[in-house]
Amino acid sequence: MYLIDTNVVSEARKKARANPGVTAFFDHHAAACARRCLPAIVMGGLRRDLELIRHRGDLDQARVLETWLTTVAEQFGENILAFDADAAKANLS
Repeated sequence: MYLIDTNVVSEARKKARANPGVTAFFDHHAAACARRCLPAIVMGGLRRDLELIRHRGDLDQARVLETWLTTVAEQFGENILAFDADAAKANLS
């Protein structure tokens, strides 16, 4: 299982312009059917960034990001991991 962070999922959004290492990571692990997970907190951060762009008045970019974020949510589906009090304590033991 691989836990994907904000920078990696955002970089992958660039497609052909993405960092070759990020592209290779996704291609390799997709071919290997490796489980890739996204923490819910990453989804929250991406949503926050989207809303900041919308608040700034860049509605075209906000729509593009809204569509992309919906796609990310659909692609990761059940692999979006909740972050709760138990998860926050996980590294303490």
